Amino acid sequence: MLRTCPFALTATDAVRCLPVILDEFKALDNLCRDIYGGSVDNKLGVTLYLEDMDKKAHRGTINVSGWVSDYNRLKSARNIRNELAHS
Repeated sequence: MLRTCPFALTATDAVRCLPVILDEFKALDNLCRDIYGGSVDNKLGVTLYLEDMDKKAHRGTINVSGWVSDYNRLKSARNIRNELAHS
């Protein structure tokens, strides 16, 4: 079950949410690693999932309502996580 951060109104509040954001991303990444197995080049599980989504984009957009939105939100979350983790 995903936890939500009750803040996110100001930059200070967003900093307080950082542990929640990183914990939730880690849980999602671990799930994706379980599904896709280990990566030879040490990619995050979420990155492997996004690459799979790229390969199946045509089918996904036809068969799954909101597919493009989900894909874009996940890609954005991954980019934000990487930015936070490496800053």
